[in-house]
Order: sequence, then structure tokens, then C-alpha cells
Amino acid sequence: MFTTDFTTEISPEISPEINGGKISRTPLGIAHQIVPDTITAILQPTSQELTAISGLPSVDPSIEPLPENPATDATDPVTGEGLNLQALPLSFIANQGQFDPTVHSVVKGAKQAIAFTPDKILFNSADQWQSEKLPNLVQLTFPGANKNTQIDFLDSLPGVSNFIKGENPENWVTNVPNYAGLIYQELYNGIDLKYSGLDSELKSDFIVQPGADPSQIWLQYSGVENISIREDGALVLMTPFGELVENAPIVYQEINGEKIYIPAQYILTENHTVRFEISEYNPNYTLVIDPTIQYSSYIGGSLRDSVSDIVVNRAGNIIVTGSTNSTDFPTQFSFQNRFGGGAFDGDAFVTKLSVDGSAVVFSTFLGGSGNETAKSIAVDNAGDIYIGGVTTSGNFPVLNAFQRSSADGIAPEFGGDAFVTKLSEDGSRLIYSTYLGGTGVENVGGIAVDNTGSVSVIGTTRSADFPGQNALDNQRDGDEDAFITKFSVDGTRLIFSTYLGGSDREFGEAIVTDNGGNIYVTGATESENLPVVAAVQSTLGGQSDAFVGKFDPNGNAIFLTYLGGGDVDQGLAIAIDQSRSVYVTGKTGLSNIGQPFAASEPPNPQSARNFPLVNPFQITFFGGYDDAFVTKLSERGDALLYSTYLGGNGTDLGQAIAVDNQNNVYLTGTTNSSDFPRLNALQPTFGGNRDAFVLKLAPDGKTLRYSSYIGGGDIDSGQAIALDLNNNVYLAGFTNSTDFPTQQPFQGTLRGVGDGFIVKIPPETGPVPNQFESYTQFVLKENLSLLSLFYDENYYLTNNPDVAQAVAAGVYPNGLQHYLLHGQSERRNPSKLFNENLYLAQNPDVAQVVAAGGLRSGFEHFNRFGFAEGRDRRLVLFDQVFYLATNPDVAAAVAGGAFKSAYEHYITAGQFERRNPNRFFDDRFYVESNPDVAQALAAGAINSGFEHFAFAGETQRRQVSPGYDESFYLADNPDVAAVVAAGGLRSGFEHYIRFGFQEGRPGIG
Repeated sequence: MFTTDFTTEISPEISPEINGGKISRTPLGIAHQIVPDTITAILQPTSQELTAISGLPSVDPSIEPLPENPATDATDPVTGEGLNLQALPLSFIANQGQFDPTVHSVVKGAKQAIAFTPDKILFNSADQWQSEKLPNLVQLTFPGANKNTQIDFLDSLPGVSNFIKGENPENWVTNVPNYAGLIYQELYNGIDLKYSGLDSELKSDFIVQPGADPSQIWLQYSGVENISIREDGALVLMTPFGELVENAPIVYQEINGEKIYIPAQYILTENHTVRFEISEYNPNYTLVIDPTIQYSSYIGGSLRDSVSDIVVNRAGNIIVTGSTNSTDFPTQFSFQNRFGGGAFDGDAFVTKLSVDGSAVVFSTFLGGSGNETAKSIAVDNAGDIYIGGVTTSGNFPVLNAFQRSSADGIAPEFGGDAFVTKLSEDGSRLIYSTYLGGTGVENVGGIAVDNTGSVSVIGTTRSADFPGQNALDNQRDGDEDAFITKFSVDGTRLIFSTYLGGSDREFGEAIVTDNGGNIYVTGATESENLPVVAAVQSTLGGQSDAFVGKFDPNGNAIFLTYLGGGDVDQGLAIAIDQSRSVYVTGKTGLSNIGQPFAASEPPNPQSARNFPLVNPFQITFFGGYDDAFVTKLSERGDALLYSTYLGGNGTDLGQAIAVDNQNNVYLTGTTNSSDFPRLNALQPTFGGNRDAFVLKLAPDGKTLRYSSYIGGGDIDSGQAIALDLNNNVYLAGFTNSTDFPTQQPFQGTLRGVGDGFIVKIPPETGPVPNQFESYTQFVLKENLSLLSLFYDENYYLTNNPDVAQAVAAGVYPNGLQHYLLHGQSERRNPSKLFNENLYLAQNPDVAQVVAAGGLRSGFEHFNRFGFAEGRDRRLVLFDQVFYLATNPDVAAAVAGGAFKSAYEHYITAGQFERRNPNRFFDDRFYVESNPDVAQALAAGAINSGFEHFAFAGETQRRQVSPGYDESFYLADNPDVAAVVAAGGLRSGFEHYIRFGFQEGRPGIG
């Protein structure tokens, strides 16, 4: 079979009005009440016991209940609004009488609404849907299609929709289910049509089974003003309510592991009818659809421009930096709108784009009358921007500077200083800007900012008088040494600054920091006496090796190691994961440092074949002068967890690396290999000369998820990579290809001799869910038995050998019966998930009722009342959906029955592995930011930072992550503070994760 794919933009709506009513989303699937789960009759009190308690079996006998259970209320108690649907999957709302009876279902957004009927699809603006009768719509029909085709929904989504019209409940349509998509079965013979969507994009797939004829498919539009095909192959429909765009169809087959793209395009015919023209394909193989480039654009002026680094801020804006020789480089709302360089010099630039990449938020030059090159960029939690680079200008813009002038003392053409600049979030002003250097030449490799706002820089210096402070090594040992410098938050002084090197040359290339302020670096060394510490490789392996190091916030070395084989190896980029494992990429092979594509001697790869490999994806150096490598080191740097070549028959460089929260690795770089490894490729064929590449490597380091060329017919270089919170991938670099692949660009053509490029690639499995769903919500929604979830037979028998002996002797059929009859009253624990003594200690009102005989145990209270009341805050703050989405190993284990739930994995294993319980809580940050918590954890008094937060830290207003501050949130949102003060919510954090994040409220100032 094959699949054709096209997408339609649709803007999701928040609580759309219908006939004066409102569609409300209820993520629990229940709207107004909580029905406590009853586990078995034997656990329930008898009628006499109920009378003894209070005579109210449906009400908690011990405590006055909360006004409304915060764990299950789907309405923001502050604003009264439902959840924001902006980042959720598009909801296909079933028709249960609220729409015209010919309509099967509707997808509705703020701008457009799309209705599905058995024989047509209807498009219109959202404000037209104010009646149960169909308005005058744009219609899509399918000439020649089978009549009475069956429409089936795809997966159900959490929650329901309620249509409230007037005050008479008889006119209400409630509990309407929502689905992730639908499929028209056998629309044509052997052809299905599937619709689904995510984040405002409606995706449709024609699925053609083997032997079926795709020429059957015809699309006829009525109610449109014009239809055209854009240069990029997209179908553009001009309608009375705006423009609808169907992206160009994409068709491919996967044969013997190779993705073969099938050329396909729209063909316009008479009467606004469209068909597909599809080249020959093998009907015996399946064709599937892979994620496409979401957008791709040039950026530059009329001369040479290059993007060297890219970062994505918390709001999703893309920010790039690099160098330009173009006086007409696009600037807007800028700190410096005039080009400062001369005829042969360039300026640095900083450009910030809108979230969708379609517009420039600001763009500024940065430089003096000499030459500037920006090498690296970082952004802090407030959105302020940090740039590191090199300048030869004596009048580089400085402010609040540690070093106000260049120390070179020689002509600019022979030297340069580093610069470090902090720019305001809107790009309109400098916060500080400083030179950094001695009387020799400096170069910057990378820049990083920690959670306090302190900037650290790595680079290379030839200066014997490079500024030092609290240095590990206060003198230059070779012709060139690496340096590491950390600035104070205001940029006016040094925390530490040190040379790093031996008696030969070192090159500092990349730097990153963790939540604790530790600093990780990589680069290259030619010295045999590098001052290694706790090294996994203690000696130089060849002409040069990569080096990898970790330093504490004060600059003390935690580890420093060589990494390399018998020839020329160089670390070019570094990243860390949430457990602080270290990932390095670069090049291994024969070319000289800094000259990867300049070698003229025929390559002899024999000496490069001994680069250290562990569990590799690619075990062989495939030829050419260099291969890329990817190596993962342990947190302490004392072990290689995996290490692999990546490359083909030419030269391949790994130039940038990123890691997501599932420990997938994303890599970009440059290749001229015609056989670079590809899988599920966006661009399966080599464009020519040199191409950028992008790939995703699974957490095991030996499984490729996808790998693709990105480039045109000339030179294209992938120089930077970044991820956003939803694991969208952003690439940036340099191109002088006139045919570089663009998609929805803000600059669609090459303007000069070379331009920068920016590419966004959506995640192939969809983003991490934005909607928070607590474990309490999940259990109640699914109507799961608490006894089945919180009782563990193996645990109970293992921890109660007397019970195990009685079961073996036939006194009890199983441990469960003993627990229900006796064990709960004896305060035995049913599993690792519930601690009887802890529950009673934390709930003295419950303990009092148990002591008086009103309840048999704390667990009985928990089962009947406490779970739904949110008595265990871990259950309220743990996000089941997020945890499964970000931990595929756990999802597989739960699906396979190894764990009953994600929460069980977290309590029994995940918290000890420092996995995060929701997307907003950073366990490592919390522990490191609270010395008393770290001490309690080390002493075994608590199991995790999250446990402390749930039981104490939440009410103490402790900060949970770099992205959220409780005091700021309450001060910035007095409406939330009032609800918290009144007891409607436990904390501002609870509001933020359930409502505030979706409402766009900032978590930190």
C-alpha cells in the first residue's frame, strides 16, 4: 500500500461558544462528582459499622470534606475557565445531537471548523458554527467514491465535551467523547482516508492497499474562490473566510531498510477538482509517511552570512547568532541597526524569531569597526540572551564590563579578543558586554549560563597574560591552551578563570552546565601531559585526542580525560542528560584540526580504526579523512557507556549535539559522503558537494531512529542543534546552495554568496503532552480498582513471612485475604505504594477515627475517601501521561505487565533513578537547591526530592525547578494567591501545573 499525506492548518479554540453555551473540557471524563472506589465487600464497613461511624456511608466520617476535590476539578478555580487546548491533540468531537444530523463529527478551532459527513468534508470559519443547521460551507467531496462508507474513530482522548444551551437540562448534550482522529474505511476500493491532528495542524492520509489504484482518488472543492498550487507544491484554497493550505503530498516506500521516496504532486483539473500524480512505485511494498520539515528558511543579506549557534527559549522562540558581511542583513527592533564592519570585515548578529518561525521578533548587528564572529549563544530563565565570540574591533560595544578594552596591543588583522555580551530579552539593549583576553589571540568555542545567571566560557588563547582568577593552572604551558572562565552574574568580575592544557596545543570547543552549576567541557589536545583527573583514558592516543572534563562551580576538576585513538581526534560539542551522563561528538580520522575538508593526501584510515568503541551503532571507520563519533560517558567520567563511529565514504563531522528527556541523542554536522547512513530520511539523497545531516540515536546508542541529509547542490554545513520542550528539533548552519530545501520560509531564496539557514523538524512521535493529568485523575477516569493497584501479593508475602507460612499451610488461600481480615488492622503495609504508619502520622484526624474503631485502617480510609481527597500529594502531583511519554522503557514495562502503573514504577524504581514525576518538577535541582533535603536523602530519611516536596516543601514554597518560583508566581498572580489563601488550592504550583502553564502565565520572572 502507499500513503499520501497532506496537512491543513487549523487553530484550536479554547472553550468555543455555541448558542450562548460553551464546550467545556473535562479531562477526568466525569463532570461534577467523585465516586469513591469500593474495593471489596470485606473491606467495607457493615451497616452497623456505618451507623457507628456517622450514618453517612457516602461521606468521609472523619473530616469535613474539601469544597471540591482539587485533584479532579477540571475548571480553574481562579479564572473559571477550562483547560487551554492550544497545545493538545486536535479533538474530533462526536455528534450526539448537538450538530446537524448529517454530521458525523467536528474538529473546531478559533479560526476554522471542519465537519465530517459520510460523503463530504465541510470547512468554514468557527464563528459560522452558531447553529445546529449547516451554514454555507466550503465542501470537499470525492467523485467516484463508494457510497455509505463507514467512518470509525481512532484512539479516544482524555475527557469529554459538554454542550450547554439555555437553562433547561433537557436541551443539554453532555459527556460527548473526543477522539484523536477518524478513518473513512474503503472510501475508494482498497483506499482509506485517515484524519488526525496535533498542535493546530490537521493531517490527512490516503492509505492505498497493495493492488489498489491511486488514480481513483479525486478531490473536488466547492465554495472556494480560487485554487492554486504554490511553488513548494502546496495546494492553496482561497475561501470567503481566509486561506486554507494543504501541504504538498509526501509518498515513500521502505524496502529492505531503505526509504524510497515516490515523487508525487497535485494536478489541477476542471471545476476545482484535484487529483494526485504519483510516479511508479512497487505495489508489493508498504508506503508510509514520516514527519516532514515543518519549516526551513534562509537567513542573510547580499554577501556572506552564517549561523553558528541556535537556542530555543522557554516560550519557544528561536534565537540564532553568527556572523555577517552583509550591510543589508535584515535587522528589526534592534540594539544596533547599522553594520559596523568595514569592506572586508563582518559583524556578529543576533536574531530572534517567532515561535512558528514565520516572523522576526528582533534582529540586531553586534560589532565595532573591525571583524566580529559570534560563536555561541545561551539564554537564561528570564529570556535574556548571552553571546560569546571574537572581535578585532577597538570599539566593540561594552557596558558594565569586566575588561573595557582590547589587550592585544597588535594590529587587529593579527589578533583578536574574546567577547561576552548579555542582551535583553527583547534585543533592545545591552545588559553587559566585555572583552576577554590578553595580548595574544583568543578564540571562543562555547558559552553556557547556569541557573544563577553566571556565564561560563571556553575557548583557546595564545596569551601568556590571559586574565586568571582562582586558577587551576595560572600559566600557559604550550603555544596554545584552552581556557575556562566563569563570570559573576553582573559580568563585572571573574569567579574563576584558568588555563587548561599541557606542553603542546589545546583547543577549547564546547561547554555546558547542569542545574547544580557544574561545568562540562570538550575540545582537543596534542599534549602528552594533560592534567587528567579520574580519567577513563589517561594517556594521549595519537596526534591529538578529544578531551572531556567536568568542573565544580568553583572551577575544581571533578574529572578530566583523554578520548581518542591513534590519529587526529577532536571534541566539537557536548551535552548532558538529566542524570548527568555526558555526551560528546566531534571528528576522528586524519585531517588536521580545523581543516577537515582541506586534506590533499589520499586517506589511509587504518590508524583511525582504534577510536574507543563501546556498544556501537557503527563499528567500522568507513573511509574518507574523518568520521563523526558519538560517545556517552558516565556522570563521574570513569566509564564509556557507549561510543560509536558515524559516517560514510567521505568526510563526516559531528558539530552539534542535544539530548532529550528520554536520552535520545540528536546530532547535526557536515558530510560529503554519498553513503552516509540514512533511515526514515527527510532527504534520502546526497545534495552535492557537502550536505548538512541530522540524525536521532536511541538511548542505547546503537539504534538509529532516523538519519537524513539536509542540503542542496553546493556547500551546506550543520553547525548547531537545539530542542524545545516538545522535542521539536532545530538545526542551523551555513549554505550557499540556491536549492536548499525550504518550507514556509520567512526568506525563501539565497540572497548572497552564502546565507545562514534554520530548519525545524517536528518529533516523529508527537510532543510530550502539555496537558497535566495527575495519577488521581487517571485512576478515577479509568475507574480502576485501588485495591488492585495498591496491594501487591508478592510484596505482602515476602515482607510478612508468618503470613506466607500460613498461606503455605492452607490457613489462608492467599495473602490478600489475610490482609483484608487482619493485616490492615495490624498496620501491615499492602505494598511499597502505601505506608500505613506514614499515612496515619500525616493524617491525625484519620488516626483518631481508626483508634476509635470507626475504620479498620488508614488504608481503608485511603481507599474510600483519602485517595479522591488527594491526601497523598504525590498522587496529585504525579503526571501519569508525562511519565509514560518521557520514559518509553517504563511504558513498555507497564504494557508488558511488569508494573501495574507508571506510578508503581516511579515509587519502586524511578524516584531512586532521579526520574522526574512531572514536566515541571526537577528532582536534581530540588535536592541540590535545598541542603537539608540533600542531607535527609543521603541519610535515607526520604527517598527523593519529590517525596520531600509533596509532604513538606510544597507548603514551604520551595522552588521546584529553574522554570518555576512559587513566591514570584503568587506575587505575579494575586487571583491565584487569593485562592491558595482560601484553601481552594494547596499552592501556586498546583495552579501552575494544572492551569497556569496552559493559560500562558509565566512561572518565573
